[in-house]
Amino acid sequence: MKRSPPPYILWLKDQWRKSRKEKDPLKPKQPMSAFFAFTTEAMKLLEEEQYLQLKTKKEKDLLKPKQSMSTFFMFTNERRVALLVESKSVWEVAKIIGEEWKNMTERQKKHEKQNKEKYLEEMKAYKQRKEDEYANLKKEEDEMMKIHKQEALQLLKKKEKTDNIMKKMKENRQKKKKIADPNKPKKPASSFLLFRN
Repeated sequence: MKRSPPPYILWLKDQWRKSRKEKDPLKPKQPMSAFFAFTTEAMKLLEEEQYLQLKTKKEKDLLKPKQSMSTFFMFTNERRVALLVESKSVWEVAKIIGEEWKNMTERQKKHEKQNKEKYLEEMKAYKQRKEDEYANLKKEEDEMMKIHKQEALQLLKKKEKTDNIMKKMKENRQKKKKIADPNKPKKPASSFLLFRN
């Protein structure tokens, strides 16, 4: 029994067929190595994209207030336990709870509004805390940027000083070389040059 090829090979073949269909038959054929170079680049980009998508998942904030359960769910949780003790089926329990909920008055359902108001207050405080943290972070980043800029300016000034010193040293060397004594005797020819002549 022959094994099926790996998905990457199937993808390569599919891409190759697509590129063959798109090509003009009058144009000269490109070598396969160019095609494989293209596909490997495409796969690298695809893998990087997928990696970034996996990496950029939002982390859950544990301090964020949880939304309260609705009154209906609180009511069903309380009633379900009592009805299941009586050994009724899940369908019967759902029907009974639904009917009881329909028959409840607005006064009994008022609990939900109180929970929602409490949740909104907690969210408001949470958002304010987050904004304060963001403002503090921004201030710290600005201070760090100022420090980095100052350090960079100091390094630039040091570099300019060293560049100036190096230029002066080069100029001094060139001046020393130019001021050579014209009466100085020349270096004698080497034995190889004497042998060659």
